[in-house]
Amino acid sequence: MSETAAAPAAAPAGGTNPIRAADKQVVCNPILYGTQADETMICVPRNSRASANCGSKKNDETLKNLLKKPDGIKAFDEMIKSLEKECLPYWKIEGTNVTEKSEGVPERQGDDFKTDFKDTCGVLLRRALEIGAASEDPQIKGKVEALKRSPQAPTAPATAPTAAPTGTRR
Repeated sequence: MSETAAAPAAAPAGGTNPIRAADKQVVCNPILYGTQADETMICVPRNSRASANCGSKKNDETLKNLLKKPDGIKAFDEMIKSLEKECLPYWKIEGTNVTEKSEGVPERQGDDFKTDFKDTCGVLLRRALEIGAASEDPQIKGKVEALKRSPQAPTAPATAPTAAPTGTRR
């Protein structure tokens, strides 16, 4: 009897295959990192650098194809809303830069959790900006631009004040 492993189950519609991620791995979000060329999920070791590791395995070509589909655009929109709610209290976006806020940062439970969560948010926000910059789709670009203008994000510096109108003094 041969000792070959059974072939993984076929990927369900949408290109997801939960069997690809073993107990010691996490699945990279396909809306941020794409999928493997065969449309199975990208998986990385489970650790505090999982999001950064997903970035090193990203597949922009499959991501581009996912973001052409209505469900992909909807999922990207939901991701942007989640980043806005969960991450912008800790990070600020200025142009193409994402920097950690030093003041007014909400408290999170546990130092390790706070650091991991915060670091993950920084990675995810940078990836969202990268996707927006590379996208040719006006919907995707618009969603990322809206994230940059979010009320929790810093506002762009005001333009130089205009000269006061001239007139007579009272």
